[in-house]
Amino acid sequence: MDFPLANPLDGALLLAGGLILVALLAWRLRAQRGTPASRPGRPRTLDAVDTVIGWPPEATRVLTVRHQRAMEVLRRAMPGHLILAQVPLSHFIKVPTRLSYVEWLRRVGHVCVDLMVCDAASNVVAIIEVRQADRTESERARKRHQRVERVLRAAGIPLHVWNESVLPDPVAVRRALLPEDQDAERHVDTGPDTHPLGQAGARRPGTRDLDPPRSTWFDELHATQPVRLDEGVDVSIDAPMPPQALTPGRAAPVLQSR
Repeated sequence: MDFPLANPLDGALLLAGGLILVALLAWRLRAQRGTPASRPGRPRTLDAVDTVIGWPPEATRVLTVRHQRAMEVLRRAMPGHLILAQVPLSHFIKVPTRLSYVEWLRRVGHVCVDLMVCDAASNVVAIIEVRQADRTESERARKRHQRVERVLRAAGIPLHVWNESVLPDPVAVRRALLPEDQDAERHVDTGPDTHPLGQAGARRPGTRDLDPPRSTWFDELHATQPVRLDEGVDVSIDAPMPPQALTPGRAAPVLQSR
């Protein structure tokens, strides 16, 4: 049954209001389709900042002087092997994607290992972390190291931690990385020691000698800080692996996955 309006003006006002509402909804949908959505938690003002102008890039060295020394030791200890530096975990570890892969990258995938030893087929043989023995780590750095150690252990990749002040000799390194090699001395490069420090200070004219970013720089960024990763997790089974420091003449044990 139809009920006529008491005042024709009321019908005109309802019709006008309906048309305005439809127009507003159409405008909003068109605006959302034309503008990409910002990432959660990211200020909208950053989307308008130019990548180069907002963050002026400047080339730095890939390795510090101490890491160059460690790489030279590995090169002499493992001839015929591929030695890589500053490789993100996401470049040599794959994970199932039933959960968010972006979240895994945020938690640990972006972290780089110091040095990596690969065989001729580019399979990972071992990971080398060069750390300062007398340096007190922050809580964030300690948790980051534990998280990386857990991932490497689960993937079955041996991890060796070196003291940057007391690097091992090439023979001890080869025995630690390839324990099945019974005659390590015969395979080690015993040629003249071309110490990398001799050329570390040399640089091209007009360039600056800049050290690479610190390995803990991600720990100071709140944007990449893991959020409540340990809630509801039994951390008793995730105890950190004890640091291993190779000393001349002694090989550190190879970490086994469990």
